[in-house]
Amino acid sequence: MATAPTGGPIVEERPSAAERLASLKLLKNAIVGNPKAKKAVVDEGAIYWMFDWLADIDYVGEDETLTWNVRVEAARVISTLANGSPYATLRLVRNRVLDALLLSITNLRPNRSKELDVALSTALKSVAASCSAIVGPLDSGLSEFYSPAEREEAKQVLERLFKPDAMDVYLPMLERSTAAATELAYMLHACLSCWETSTPRRIMTQWSPSHLPHRPTPSPSRPHGGSPAGENMGGWVADKLLSLAKQDSPKAQEAALLALSVLAADNPVFCGVLTTPRSDELGTGLAPLAFIFDLTLSLNTSVQFAALRCAARILRGCKEPPSQIKRMNRATFNPVLTLILQLNQAISDPTLSLDLRTKCCYIFAILVTDSIPILDTIHQTKSLTALLKILVDGRPSRETSEWADEIPRAAVRLREAAFLAIAAATLHTQENRREVLTNPVSYIDMVIEGLADEHVNIRYAACHAARAMSRSTEVQQTTAMDSGLAEKLWEALQKEKDSRVEVVILMCLTNLKMFQQGAIQYIVGMMDRPETSVQLNAIWTIRNTLWRATSDEHRRVFTHMGFDRFYRHATLIHSVKGLRQQAIILARNTTTSFQMFEFIRESLGLQRLFDALTEGLDIDEDELALQAACTLDNIACLVDKRSFLDQDILLAVLKRRIKMRSGKARNAVFQLLRSIAGDEFGAKGLRERGFDVAIAEALRDADPSGMEADGGEWKINATHALKMLNR
Repeated sequence: MATAPTGGPIVEERPSAAERLASLKLLKNAIVGNPKAKKAVVDEGAIYWMFDWLADIDYVGEDETLTWNVRVEAARVISTLANGSPYATLRLVRNRVLDALLLSITNLRPNRSKELDVALSTALKSVAASCSAIVGPLDSGLSEFYSPAEREEAKQVLERLFKPDAMDVYLPMLERSTAAATELAYMLHACLSCWETSTPRRIMTQWSPSHLPHRPTPSPSRPHGGSPAGENMGGWVADKLLSLAKQDSPKAQEAALLALSVLAADNPVFCGVLTTPRSDELGTGLAPLAFIFDLTLSLNTSVQFAALRCAARILRGCKEPPSQIKRMNRATFNPVLTLILQLNQAISDPTLSLDLRTKCCYIFAILVTDSIPILDTIHQTKSLTALLKILVDGRPSRETSEWADEIPRAAVRLREAAFLAIAAATLHTQENRREVLTNPVSYIDMVIEGLADEHVNIRYAACHAARAMSRSTEVQQTTAMDSGLAEKLWEALQKEKDSRVEVVILMCLTNLKMFQQGAIQYIVGMMDRPETSVQLNAIWTIRNTLWRATSDEHRRVFTHMGFDRFYRHATLIHSVKGLRQQAIILARNTTTSFQMFEFIRESLGLQRLFDALTEGLDIDEDELALQAACTLDNIACLVDKRSFLDQDILLAVLKRRIKMRSGKARNAVFQLLRSIAGDEFGAKGLRERGFDVAIAEALRDADPSGMEADGGEWKINATHALKMLNR
C-alpha cells in the first residue's frame, strides 16, 4: 500500500479505496504551504499513481461514494501542488497533468457527485493559473522571470485548452453547478489573460456543445464548428457566463466578470454584442454592459473591481465605444466617462488598500491603451493628476531608498502601475504628454529616479514612461534632452541585468536616436544576445537611428556592426523572420543614396546582397517580401539593369510573385519590374524571359470587381510595366 506522503513506487497489491483516500489526505496535508514538500512529491514520482487514482473508475465491489471521494482528493492534491509552486507545476506539465484531468472529466458518470465536478474544475483552474503566471499576464505589470523554455512549456498547456477536443470535455461543466462553473470561469480568465492574439478568444466565443441542436459544421470561417459570435447573442459560453454573473454568490459574479473581460479583449464582434440591447428573462431590453456597470457599484470589492475591469475591456474592445447606455431605471449615461470617473475616485481614495488602487491603475491602462477617442477624454477628467499624485506620495526619500527591502511590496506595485498607466495615457497624444510635463511636480525627474530604482518593476515601468515621453518631437528635442533623459537611459542600459527592461530601454533609444560615444557599439553587440526580443529591438534601434542619418553616420554604424553580422541576420541563416525583416529594412534605408550603396557593395559584395534579398522575397510572408522588393527597387535605380538579368534565381522568384493574388508585396514587385525595364537592355531581357506574357496573364486573371485584399493598386504598376516591356 502506498502510504508515504512524499510518494514512492506503487506496490503490487492493489490498495483499497479507503487506503487510497487516507494516503491522499496525508499527502495533501503534508504539502499545503510547503514548497519543499511539493518538490519532493513531484521529484519522487508520487504524481504517477495519483494520476492513476484520479482517472480510475473501476472499483469493483467498493462503495461508490468512497471511490468518488478518492478522485476528489486526488484532484485536490493536484490543485495544492500547482498553487504557488512553478517548479511543481512544470513537473506536472511534463507528466501530462492536463491529459490526466481531461481523461478524468471524460470518465465522469452521470450520477457522480457535484463535489467531484468542483474538485476537477478547481484542479484545471490551478494548473491553468500557474501556467499563466509562468507565461506572464499582459495587463498587470512585470511578472516573475522565467526562462523562454519554461514559458514555452506553460504556453503549450494553455494552447491545449483551446483545442476543440479539450473544450468539448470541460466547457459543458459550465452548466453542471454554480460552484463548478465558478472554478471554470476563473480558469478561462487565467488561460486568456496572457494571450497576445485574439484567436483563442474567438474560438471560445464560437464554441457550442455538441448536444445543442443545429450545431454548425466546421468551415473555413468557423474551423471549430461553433456558433459565430453575434449568433445566439455572443455564443453559448458568453450566455453561461452572463447567467453566472447574475447569481447571488459574489465569488461566482467575480469569476464570470473576469472571464467575460478576457473574452472581450481585442474581440470587437463580441464587445458589440455586449453593448447591444437584448431581451432577457426580465424583459428589460438592456445591453449586458448596463448590468455590468450596475455591478461596479457592488458592496463587495472583489465584484466591484472585476466589473470595472470587465467594463474597461468591453469599451476598449469596441470599434467605436457607445456614447450612451440605458440603465434599469431608463436613465442613460456615457459609459466611458462614467468608468473614468469611477476609476479616478478609486485611484485617489487613500482609504482603499494599495492592492485595490493598483488594480484600478491597470484597469485605467487597459481602457486607454491605443484608443485615441478615449485618450481625448482623459484630459477633461484630470485623471493624470491623480496618477501623478501616487508617484509623488510614493517617492522614496533618501533614507528609505537606502533600505529598499523595507518598502512594502504593495507600494512598489502601486508605483509601477501608476507609471504604466501614465505611459499608456501619454504614448499617443501630445496633449496628455504636455499635461504631465507642465504639472507642478517634476515628472521627468521621477522617471529618471525610477530608471535607477532598486526594484526591477519600477525600472521597467519607468522605462515605459520614458518611452512615451520620447515619442514626441517637441519633448524629444527639448525636455527629454535638456533633462539628461537620453544619457540616463544609456547609463541604465549598461547596468541593467533583466532582459525585459533592456528591451524597453532599446525602445526608448529608438526614438531618441543615440549617437553617444560607445552607444552604437554596445547596441550592435546586443544583436548577438541569445534573447530574440533583445536582438530584435537592438537591430530596430540601429535601423531607426540611421533613418535620415548622414553618410558618415551610416559608415560608422556599419563599420561597428560588420557586414558578416548584417548578412547573417538578413538571410535564412537566421531563423527568426522578424530579425530578417528588420535587417532588410536597414538595407532598404541604406540603399537610398548611391554613395552608401557603393559602400555596401564594396564591403559586402553585390551578389551576397542579391542572395539575401532574393531569400527575403521568396518567403511566404507579405511584409518581409515587401521590404525585400522595395530594397531591390532602390538598387535597380542605382545600378546597370543588366546586373538583375544575371540573377536567374531572383527572376524566377519575381515571376512566381507576379502570380500571387494578394498582398502588398505584389505591388512592390511590379514597381521593381518597372525599374528594371527602365532602359532598353532591361526591358529586352525581361521580355526574353517571358515577363510580358506573365504580366498580361496576371492582368487578365485579375478580379474585375477590383475588390482584391490589396485594393487592386498593383494593376496600375503592372499596366505601366507591360507598356514598358512592349514599347
